[in-house]
Amino acid sequence: MALSVVGAQVMPDSGYNTAKAAQENLIKNSGRPYSIVRATPFYEFALGLADSATDGDVVRLPPALFRPIAADDVATAVARAAVARPTNAVLEIAGPEAMGMDDFVRLGLAANGDQRRVVTDAQAPYFGAVIDDHTLAPDETATIFATRYSDWIDADSSRRI
Repeated sequence: MALSVVGAQVMPDSGYNTAKAAQENLIKNSGRPYSIVRATPFYEFALGLADSATDGDVVRLPPALFRPIAADDVATAVARAAVARPTNAVLEIAGPEAMGMDDFVRLGLAANGDQRRVVTDAQAPYFGAVIDDHTLAPDETATIFATRYSDWIDADSSRRI
């Protein structure tokens, strides 16, 4: 059982995603039974994503659509896969809402009282790679979890992401 990321196979300019793609290929070619869960970026990554794209007080991010997911939902999917029979397949999981990466971070910063300004820039890299609406999109067979970003933020008013 391995946890991977949606988009790993299509982001050769991102070292992390290239490594995740290599991990998947090693597992698939190992001859051993396996299950791979690919998740979209977690809600919990909003501030880290902002930090990686910050210059001064400006956060420059693409408007690329994706469906972020709560880490608790990812843990549920991983736990289910870990106790089930290996599928010798990849299961993609995602959150219920498609949103632009720029808007995702904007909401996360606001929820934390962070005053950085998010500037939408279609050419801004996401961990080294220029992305579009398809790069981090789960496939049509993805399992969609129910936790909405706004509900996740509201669940604990002291939450810091």
